[in-house]
Amino acid sequence: MVKREISTGAVVVYLLLWWAAVAGLFVVMTMNDAPTAPTIAWKETPLRTTTRMALSVEQEAFDPNGDKIHYFYEWSIDGEPIEHVGSSWSNKETRKGQVYEVRVIPDDGTRGNWGCSLPWRACAGEAFATLKGEIENSPPRARIQFVDPSIDPDAEVPEGESKPDPRIESYGRRTDVALKLSCFDPDVADLQRDAFVAAAEAAEAAGAAEVEEDEEEVEEEDPCTYTVKWFPADVEITEETEPVSTEPVLESRTLRDAEGWKVQVIANDGEDDGDVVEAVIYAEG
Repeated sequence: MVKREISTGAVVVYLLLWWAAVAGLFVVMTMNDAPTAPTIAWKETPLRTTTRMALSVEQEAFDPNGDKIHYFYEWSIDGEPIEHVGSSWSNKETRKGQVYEVRVIPDDGTRGNWGCSLPWRACAGEAFATLKGEIENSPPRARIQFVDPSIDPDAEVPEGESKPDPRIESYGRRTDVALKLSCFDPDVADLQRDAFVAAAEAAEAAGAAEVEEDEEEVEEEDPCTYTVKWFPADVEITEETEPVSTEPVLESRTLRDAEGWKVQVIANDGEDDGDVVEAVIYAEG
C-alpha cells in the first residue's frame, strides 16, 4: 500500500480556498443595492390651514434588486422632529407660519439591518427625498346681513321692551338697505381657539372649575376690509358688468329701479382676497 503524505503547506492552501469560497458565498448572499429616492410633491398647494396636507409620490423609488419597497416618513415642524409616521398631516393642527419638513425613505427590507455596516452592502436610507413647505395665509370669507339703517340696535329702550332688530329680508319703497358685514378668518379663529385652550389648561392647573369670562364683552376689531358691488337681481353678471353702486348702503331712490338687488362682497384680511360671496334681497310683495 502506498502512503500519501499531505504537507502542511497543502493543508493551508486547501483551508484558504475553502474560506475564500465561504466568504465569496457570504458576500454574494449579503450583497444589496439601496433603492433610489422617489420624487415627491404636495397634493394641494399652497399649504394652508384650510387644506389637507398630504404627500404625493410623483415617481416611485426604484430598487435595482427588484425588492418590494415600503416608505417611511420622518416629519418635523419648525425644525423640531415629531412622532408621526403617515404621509399626511391633519390641517386641524397646522398654524399659519409653521414650516413643515418631511423626509421620505424608501425601504427594501434592509432598513436598520445588522449587515448595513458591511462595505459591499448598501441599505435603505442612503437615498431619500425631502420636501419642505410653509403654512401660508388662509383667505377670509365674507358674511352678509341686510339691515335697515334707520334702526339703531344699540338705542335705549323702555324697561321690559326688547331691542329692535335691524335685520330685514325684503325692502319697502321708502326703505334704504344697508349691509352688516363680518368675516370668518380661519387663521384668526385658530389663534382664538388656541388661546381658549391655553386658558382652560391654565385654569385646570390652577384648580378652577371653568374658564372665567370677562364681565364686559369686548367687541373684537374686524380683521377684514370689504369690496362691495350692487347689481339688479335680474342682470347676468360678467367681468364687464359695471355695478350700480359700491357703497355699503343702497338708498331707496336707487332701490326703486329694480324689483330685487344682488350684492357681491369680497373680504380681504390684509394679505389675500377671499372668494366672492353673493346675497339677494327683493322688494316687499
